[in-house]
Amino acid sequence: MADDHPSYVCPQCGGLILNRGYPKCEHCQADLPAQLLFSKAEMDKNWAAYAAAQQRDADQRLRDAITQFGGDGVSNPPTP
Repeated sequence: MADDHPSYVCPQCGGLILNRGYPKCEHCQADLPAQLLFSKAEMDKNWAAYAAAQQRDADQRLRDAITQFGGDGVSNPPTP
């Protein structure tokens, strides 16, 4: 089975690049070449996706709280 994702490795130490948004190798602290890092457009796209996911999570937590506590903020205990 072929790997669809290329491996990114530090040219200095051969360590796996785990964060293409960080400009240094996390193993040896060497500066990484630009072609191994995310471009500005890729970073903007990633941050937008992250922000959207955070908003969805916050919205879900709010819906869960409203369901649990009701609109008046008072807990709705189960009825016997």
